Amino acid sequence: MRNLPWPTLVVGLVIYTSFFVLTFWWVHIPIPLLFLVGGIITAWYASLEHEVIHGHPTRWPWLNRLFVLPPLLLWLPFEVYAQTHRQHHRDETLTDPFDDPESYYIAQDRWDALWPWQQRILLACNTLLGRLTLGVPVSIFVFWKHEAAMIARGEAGRRGMWARHILLTAGLLD
Repeated sequence: MRNLPWPTLVVGLVIYTSFFVLTFWWVHIPIPLLFLVGGIITAWYASLEHEVIHGHPTRWPWLNRLFVLPPLLLWLPFEVYAQTHRQHHRDETLTDPFDDPESYYIAQDRWDALWPWQQRILLACNTLLGRLTLGVPVSIFVFWKHEAAMIARGEAGRRGMWARHILLTAGLLD
């Protein structure tokens, strides 16, 4: 018991409790507060998933995976996140802004090919306010577009990852 990662376990308990409180009593919470607290809890959960991907909080991968089994990131399957994030870290160009999938920077020729409204969105996403407001739906849209193309190409395992995620999400929201 003494060797358990108590701070992380308590954080997980706070995240799940907060998520379920917000979910079950959302009609009694002012919408701006619901979005603010919901965004914070979701970001905190994403951080928890990130820790699991990197082998924390325990030395047992199966237990770590159980810790983030409920898919609070409704739009992002954990398996897909884990796979792409591990690929991101195996890349020798990890910090190259042109190759980093977590970067909003693009090459000049790609920039020149964008419509003016697309350029304005990308410029906005490079500000704190833009990243917190526009960045989220833009990232989700681009991610889903990429995933749809991978599924359409029949990329190995992708359909299964999404099927498991959809089943877990349906169970969570039921």
